[in-house]
Amino acid sequence: MNGIRGFRQENKGVTMVELLVVIAILSFAVGITGWSISLVYSRNPEKCAKMIDETLEEARRSGMTMKGTFTLKLDLTGGKLQIVSSEQGLMELKSLPFDVHVTLEAVGAAVDISGDTSLEVEFDKSNGKVKSIKSGGRVVDGTMLSIHCESGSRRVTVTLVRATGKHFLDYE
Repeated sequence: MNGIRGFRQENKGVTMVELLVVIAILSFAVGITGWSISLVYSRNPEKCAKMIDETLEEARRSGMTMKGTFTLKLDLTGGKLQIVSSEQGLMELKSLPFDVHVTLEAVGAAVDISGDTSLEVEFDKSNGKVKSIKSGGRVVDGTMLSIHCESGSRRVTVTLVRATGKHFLDYE
């Protein structure tokens, strides 16, 4: 009994090893949390590009199969992506991720659209080709349209080929 009482009286604090173990565990937990948060935000450019790609396909398919003309509208200032029908009005409205910077580029065009904040794409009803592209209220010529979605060092591009109406994602 006297030995136990003596042990209790001597054990009044923590050892340096115990303290280092607790600090190591906390550091590991904070590191994992920070890494997982950065992983979530690095996926936003991919999410944004996939959203634009899917909406392009939906507008193209609707334009070929349904009555009226269908236009994909991209508003970069408000972060909105929408499909508008000449017959039904607004059909779909999506919000782009807030922390993704979206820029436009027309390949082979006479005008620079990199600073524009709006885009309209209309597809031909008979064959699904791009009928017209307008950016910032101007008609855009050119062979391809690139929509770049980037955040930090991650960049994903949606490329739309004007002659065919096909589009694809490019991961950089």
